[in-house]
Amino acid sequence: MAADKFAICNMALSHLGQKPIVSFADGTVRSDLCSLHYDKCRDAALIECKPSFAKARFSEDTPAVTAPDWGYDNYFPVDADCIYVTQCRDDNYRDDGRSNIEWEFEGDFIAANATKIYYTSIQRITVTTKHSSIFDQALEYKLASVLAMPLTESSTKQTAMIQLYEMMKNNALGLDGVMGSGHRLRNQSLTNNVR
Repeated sequence: MAADKFAICNMALSHLGQKPIVSFADGTVRSDLCSLHYDKCRDAALIECKPSFAKARFSEDTPAVTAPDWGYDNYFPVDADCIYVTQCRDDNYRDDGRSNIEWEFEGDFIAANATKIYYTSIQRITVTTKHSSIFDQALEYKLASVLAMPLTESSTKQTAMIQLYEMMKNNALGLDGVMGSGHRLRNQSLTNNVR
């Protein structure tokens, strides 16, 4: 069962040897820092871990009224909860899964030379019950790495939290990489070390 945001914050604090918080407004430096950094760390971890619970697919065939000034033919609006676009293509799909069109994610739009696009994205997931336990663990260490300096003034502790986050992120990427078929595992951190 996924933890709530206070449990995630309290686990991050416990990794730093800090006391737990009871709310984001309990008047402590710990709660102020957790309130300040939680949402940003969650979004960053979602983008970096690319968990399956945050993936979504969309199609868009209505370009925005205003086209880009140069470089692309159309702007297509993205879903309001989209925080990262992982792939974009048109109707002519390539066998290797790569995009067959030039595109860029700009603000709230995808700029592309197409009249209809299909895109996959990472969505902002604020409901923690949708999180996987491996993602919660990665998020704990991501948050702990950000809180380490202001709470402990220890660069050694911050470095340790960053390393633990990287390990948990790679575990999350690896576990998600084996779900489904037909796509190459994109996390090569372990194989790159043996070369």
